[in-house]
Amino acid sequence: MFAPWVEKRINLLEIGVDKGGSLRLWQDYFPHGNIVGIDWEPPKDFVPGERIQIFKGSQDDEQFLSRVANQAAPDGFDIIIDDASHVGELTKRTFWHLFDNHLKPGGLYVIGDWGTGYWDDWPDGKAINREAPRTSRW
Repeated sequence: MFAPWVEKRINLLEIGVDKGGSLRLWQDYFPHGNIVGIDWEPPKDFVPGERIQIFKGSQDDEQFLSRVANQAAPDGFDIIIDDASHVGELTKRTFWHLFDNHLKPGGLYVIGDWGTGYWDDWPDGKAINREAPRTSRW
């Protein structure tokens, strides 16, 4: 999926960076890429380094998302990866804001860990009822 961008000067945004390991992975995978991460609690021991920026804030704050985008990628992001809350409503709002305002035409938007939506113990999850009648044809 990412192969077309490997040798290009891209802007990549990752929402939810945990300990920062994936930011280093993207830095290595995209040797000409500008790698941007956001997290509500960035890792304390992570030193961003060359071509990596990290910002502290919430995916639920559209003004924050726009500030980061305008500062780090004023022409838009080529790739956006949402690996943050895994809460459907937050993911949906983040998607529509970034997709409509800060993703370049032809860019790639990836949402990770969508399976939490099928967990009863997740904030907005609900287990699949395999006994319920199907309401769609697909």
